[in-house]
Amino acid sequence: MKAGTGWTSNNKLDYSKVSTEEFSPLEPGIYKAVITEAKPHPTKKEAPMIKLLVEVVENANGERLPKPRKVFDNMVLSEKALFRVAILSDALDIARLESDAFEVVEDYCSEVVDAAKDGVFVRLTLEDYTARDGSTKKANRIGRYLKSSEAGEAETTTSSSNGAGTSTPMTRPRRGAPTATA
Repeated sequence: MKAGTGWTSNNKLDYSKVSTEEFSPLEPGIYKAVITEAKPHPTKKEAPMIKLLVEVVENANGERLPKPRKVFDNMVLSEKALFRVAILSDALDIARLESDAFEVVEDYCSEVVDAAKDGVFVRLTLEDYTARDGSTKKANRIGRYLKSSEAGEAETTTSSSNGAGTSTPMTRPRRGAPTATA
């Protein structure tokens, strides 16, 4: 067999840290997450959409997860689904997206990643899906992005007495928001 064009790797593969156990999703609830990727992307029907890669990093008690859990979220920029973009913008305290022009969405995506680098609270849900083999499995989905004040109410009910569940509020000036004129 001939090596593929551009294939230069010849490393020994290390399976010592590989798990073959079946994936188990996180329990539904409120978590702190980081949005590591946001990209404009068309749907299969060529409608504008934002693809998000969200890494869940802390549980409701403020304890770091042993390993961040990846959750993918797609936001179609349609009139029916635009409320999700509004909720995300409000949770991150950034200006709402004003157009679905590619360059505008691309700038918005950069702002989302930048604003979420210190974390954003999410409400995870658990949904059934049909796997390729036909079996029914469960996966986490983002039910809602939350402002730190909204998440704080839920966190206080689950905080431990040593304060481990207390989070630093994530407040920042609203970027791109209209300013008052005299």
